[in-house]
Amino acid sequence: MTKMRRYDPFGFLPSWHFFAPNPARFDTVILYRDVSVASPPGQWLPVTAIYDEEWWFSIVNPSRRYHKSCHDLQNSIGNMITGNEKSKIAQSSPVKALQSVVMSNVKIAPGAMVQFCIVRILDGRRDNPKAEPVFISEPFAMH
Repeated sequence: MTKMRRYDPFGFLPSWHFFAPNPARFDTVILYRDVSVASPPGQWLPVTAIYDEEWWFSIVNPSRRYHKSCHDLQNSIGNMITGNEKSKIAQSSPVKALQSVVMSNVKIAPGAMVQFCIVRILDGRRDNPKAEPVFISEPFAMH
């Protein structure tokens, strides 16, 4: 497979790395909710565009780099949590980038306030997971 990659300049061939040096032991999910001063915050909902999966993604996955970028941003924020104050994290580049991801993938009225949360799923189940919040953003305005 490695030799074939030189003939795949656009990265269409999938890459499987089963034995990573630090294998993932949990999944993370980005949730969002609308926040209003006049009413209680809305229900947490997944940013579904990031987690859409099709059967053919195992063969060709055109959005894998986007998904990987979102995952890396979540990991960067998770790594910043230990030892940093929340105000530093809130102004960091990974948080600003995830705000952009949320703004481009959710449908909320312009000018509405939104909040996102990174949740770590500990047992690998998406239907009824054992989860813990890793980071909750400050509310921000949709543009």
